[in-house]
Amino acid sequence: LVRISILFIALLTAPSLFAQTALWSRVSPDYDPPRLPQAQLTQAETATIHHMLYSPAQRSWWDCDNDHDPALINASFVFSNIALATGHRTILIEGGPRCRPGGTGGGGPMWIVEFHGSRLSLLASPDHDFNGWLFSIQPNPHYKYSDIVLGWHMAAQNYELTYFRFNGHTY
Repeated sequence: LVRISILFIALLTAPSLFAQTALWSRVSPDYDPPRLPQAQLTQAETATIHHMLYSPAQRSWWDCDNDHDPALINASFVFSNIALATGHRTILIEGGPRCRPGGTGGGGPMWIVEFHGSRLSLLASPDHDFNGWLFSIQPNPHYKYSDIVLGWHMAAQNYELTYFRFNGHTY
């Protein structure tokens, strides 16, 4: 009975394992960071993002120096345009050097948001382990959005990669 159970589990997980291998085979092992342009946000967009970041649901994921002063949001976070889907304005928000463990490059909380007029949609957040640093944007879209690979430093020369795929609503 045990052998049959193990065989059955192996048969069920095999397609998933092959799919994972196919996804990772497209990720270059060489780190060539994507160069993202700084996002130009209106005051209203900045206020909307600020409201989201300081909401109880998101506030628990980051801790920045002097973060209690809302005027410091631009100093505490980095806002970049990230092209993930044709015709969609997506913005990557990263905890800046003041919010990252170990300083710049050490990884930290990240969000992807998208504006639909004045309405903000949250596509990715630390709530779903979306943190670290941007390793690559994969060209294969899923539900029209590109896949994303994030890195997280484990030690000076070691890092872990995580693959994110859009499910139609979030990463």
